[in-house]
Amino acid sequence: MENPVILRNHFFFLLIFSTVHQTDSQAFSQGSIGNFFYVNFMISEFSYLNITSIERKLIQDENDCGYACLEIPSCFSYNVAAFPDVNGKLLCELLPSDKFNNSEKFNASKEFHHFFIPSMCDRSPCKNTGKCIPLYQKNGYKCICVKGFTGRNCETVVVLLIKPIAFFFFLTFSVITRFLSPAIGNNSNWALCWQASTHGWAASTFHNKCDGKRHTITIIKKDHYVFGGYTDIPWSK
Repeated sequence: MENPVILRNHFFFLLIFSTVHQTDSQAFSQGSIGNFFYVNFMISEFSYLNITSIERKLIQDENDCGYACLEIPSCFSYNVAAFPDVNGKLLCELLPSDKFNNSEKFNASKEFHHFFIPSMCDRSPCKNTGKCIPLYQKNGYKCICVKGFTGRNCETVVVLLIKPIAFFFFLTFSVITRFLSPAIGNNSNWALCWQASTHGWAASTFHNKCDGKRHTITIIKKDHYVFGGYTDIPWSK
């Protein structure tokens, strides 16, 4: 495998002259032309990524910040002052990460522009509040799903069904009822809330039927395995 620092030097000139304002629909940030490699930086005007910088320096032109970022393998984005100081210099901040990994620290700014490597994450492919992580070397992405969702794009609900408790971990109904009596009492009547095979797999259907209901037991069956759990917290979107 080629040294990544050498690759960055190979696409050094291709970057600066081709990418500050990208207007086409290209999704990925890296590529090659013959023996040359390139990376595209896009500008997010009047935006600021507030993370600890690798280096802060004064520059003459905003492109100088792009050159400086290319010289550091750990640099993935940078902030540049929108306006020069009294000496005509611009502040450049080289950053070790990107806005996709630090979305909570990416904010509007009256003083800076932010430059970043475009990614499939620009299209917000991760559903149900999942977090998108760019995979720059593979020109791809991965989704970090919140609890309760799975799948490539966090599109699948983990909870498969909620049904009357006929058995649970192969224990009898009376044993489970007695086990839960401190939480639900001794005179509870269980009723079907949602069953995927009957009501369908859509998350909206699940929430329409089960939101707001307390004291639910979830039973999940996968092949020969049966498992689940109890909660007294109402379901909600």
